[in-house]
Amino acid sequence: MDNRIYALVGPHASGKTALAAKMSELGIPILSLDTCLNDLPEGRETSPACCVSRQEFGNRQYLMTYTYHGITFGIRQQETLQALDENPTSIMLIDLPALPALKELLGERLVTIFLMVDYDVQIQRMLKMGADYETIRQQLQDDHDGGDVDGWKLTDCVIKNTGSLDDAANQLLAIMHCEKRLN
Repeated sequence: MDNRIYALVGPHASGKTALAAKMSELGIPILSLDTCLNDLPEGRETSPACCVSRQEFGNRQYLMTYTYHGITFGIRQQETLQALDENPTSIMLIDLPALPALKELLGERLVTIFLMVDYDVQIQRMLKMGADYETIRQQLQDDHDGGDVDGWKLTDCVIKNTGSLDDAANQLLAIMHCEKRLN
């Protein structure tokens, strides 16, 4: 089997960052995205997006760039190609607008996975992150208007992420054909 990148996609508070951190604990590489220093809003600083200056962003080589909710992200070319060359499995967190072009570029070596959550779980997670009700309302509206809640229609697999992190991690490990499992 060829080396693959597993791209996690889902609405805000669907568990992408937590699941990636759990995979990192198991030794699975997590690929980073770049964004411009001033573009990253509060609440996104825990994602694997690295903030760089606009000049540095312009000077780097990216496999592709995309814009999501007014924020520009770059998928690092060298890191992505190296991951495909050296690692049987790697994880990438991306946003819905990047899917079609990234799938076109990487083909069968990219497996896209949607993290599905219901509104109750999403709201509970945002409250735990310290969001106020107006921020939550706006985020849910943005997710709906941007098509994030229907992103599962564009992905290869779906993980229902309404239970424990270990449950979601085990689902992801099964999708990746890893023999590791969490208790």
